[in-house]
Amino acid sequence: MSETLAAVVGNVGTIGYGLAAIGPGVGIGIIFGNGVQAIARQPEAAGLIR
Repeated sequence: MSETLAAVVGNVGTIGYGLAAIGPGVGIGIIFGNGVQAIARQPEAAGLIR
């Protein structure tokens, strides 16, 4: 019983680490996406935005 429980706890931890890595990736994607949109609206401000 304890071996099965240890395996389940290990798998849940692995899933948690994977989900924790998704959040920052989405956040960085949103930041850079907004930067690209800002440069598209005002190309002369590209130096300040980068």
